[in-house]
Amino acid sequence: MQNLPQYKNMSGFTLVELAVVMIIIGLLVGGVLKGQELIKNARIIDTVKQVEGYGVAHYNFFDIYRGYAGDLINARDRVKGCTAENLCLNGNGNSVIGGKMNGMSSYNSSLDRTENIQFWKHLALADLIVGVDPGADTAWGNLEFGKSHPAASVGGGFNVGHFFPTSFEQARGVRFVLAGRPSTPQPLIQPSVAEAIDIKMDDGKPNTGIVTAEPTGGGDVCDIDSTNSYLSDSEGQFCVLFISVSSN
Repeated sequence: MQNLPQYKNMSGFTLVELAVVMIIIGLLVGGVLKGQELIKNARIIDTVKQVEGYGVAHYNFFDIYRGYAGDLINARDRVKGCTAENLCLNGNGNSVIGGKMNGMSSYNSSLDRTENIQFWKHLALADLIVGVDPGADTAWGNLEFGKSHPAASVGGGFNVGHFFPTSFEQARGVRFVLAGRPSTPQPLIQPSVAEAIDIKMDDGKPNTGIVTAEPTGGGDVCDIDSTNSYLSDSEGQFCVLFISVSSN
């Protein structure tokens, strides 16, 4: 009878070893997901701090100059470095900062949007904010987050305007707009991120309070109007956030 070949040193993973490998893989995947969640939460917290900082800068500017950034009628005379060379302009001094930011609406006119843009330039020249280049181009087609407007930690950046006035006093408030473009409100944020910011700053509801959200193109793609809640399980970047700040 022919002898069968003998195979030596043949070995594989035991069930115990396979279990250990699967556990290690699971821990690594869990660690990556947890790390991503920690980064996401850190960006949300930092964005909230940004909004609070811009609110403080807004108040401080008024206390120093007795007028609002962007709206200050004699900015070229009073704000250091506000010159024609760096495209810094005076406002009209009516105590309303540029155009309204209500819902998905943008600016009412080119005059309105000039103050919205100059708001950031005045604050930067007054050394009250960072992240904006005081000499940045303010032409409508050249606006850019991180230059003419501050960038946001969660992505995109900030616009500013007054919120829809039912009275002149209400119009004097400012509304920070967390969006995807500097020139107009443009959806940027996942509903879950928008909800997290809303919870940290307000009531966690998209249609009430000082923090509200609007979807792109209408419909329940950011929030559910019937329940006044965010569509938090959606992964799309559907939301624009409007954050109202009272003025002096």
